[in-house]
Amino acid sequence: MLIKTAKTLAALASLLLPETLRAESDSLSLAPSYLPNYVGIGVGAYPDYFGSDDQSFGAAPFGRFSWGERYVAFQATFVKANLLQHSNWRAGPTVFWRFGRSDVDDRAVDLLPDIDGSLELGGFVGYESVSPGDPRDRWGLSGGIAHDVSGVYNGITASASASKWIPATRFGALGFSLGATYGSSDFMDSRFSVDASGAAASGLDEFTAGSGVRDVRASIVYIQAISREWQIGGGLVYSRLLGDAADSPIVRDRGSRNQLYYGIGISRAF
Repeated sequence: MLIKTAKTLAALASLLLPETLRAESDSLSLAPSYLPNYVGIGVGAYPDYFGSDDQSFGAAPFGRFSWGERYVAFQATFVKANLLQHSNWRAGPTVFWRFGRSDVDDRAVDLLPDIDGSLELGGFVGYESVSPGDPRDRWGLSGGIAHDVSGVYNGITASASASKWIPATRFGALGFSLGATYGSSDFMDSRFSVDASGAAASGLDEFTAGSGVRDVRASIVYIQAISREWQIGGGLVYSRLLGDAADSPIVRDRGSRNQLYYGIGISRAF
C-alpha cells in the first residue's frame, strides 16, 4: 500500500505541475498558475507504469509561494525555485525524487527486476508573456534538464514545451500545452530495456533501449474560480511514446504507446 501511494504521488505530478518545466514531463497545471500564491490538491487517473495500459488512481498536493517575481513551487516529490526577478524570464534549480517501478499490475512486467527510486537535480528556464490587462491571458515557452545523482541510472532527461492560457467565462481560464521529453541512453535503458535474466523471468523478448525522444504530449485544462480564494479545475494529458520507448516489449507487448492522464483539482489562493 505504501509503495502504491508513493507511485501515485509521482505519477500525478506529471499532470498537475505548474506551467514551467519539470524536467521529467511538463504538463499544463491544474493549479491556477496565473496567481502568485496558492495551495491545492488534485486527484485523478494515470498509467500503472510509464508505458502501461492499466490505470491507477490517486492524489497529489501542489502549491506556490512568491516574493515578487521569484517563487518556490512544489508538486508531490518535485520542487523548483525561480530565482529571477523579471516579468518574463524564469530560471532556477529543480529537485525531484523519481519513484521506481515495482509491484505493478501486469504480471510479466512485475517479474522484471525492480527499479529503485532516484534523486534528480537539474534546472529550468522559461519565457512567459502576460497580458497587462488580464493575467489569465498568457503564453510561454520552457525547457529544462535533470540528472540522476543517486546512482540508480546515472543519466539525464530533458524536456521542452509551449503553453497558452486564455480567459474563459468571466472567472475561468482555459489552458493548452504541447511538449516532448528526451531520455539519455542510461535513462531509457533503465526504464525500457529487458536483459537476458529479465527475459527469462518474464517471457518478454530481450531488448536494449537507446537514447532518443521518449514521448510527445498534448494537454488541456480548465480552471474556474468559485470565490475570491477558491478555484476548481479539471484536465487531461495525452502522451504518445516514440522510438525505443514505444518499441520496448514492456510497452509493445504488455502495455500501450498511448498514455492518458486525467484528473480534477481544488486550490486556495492567498
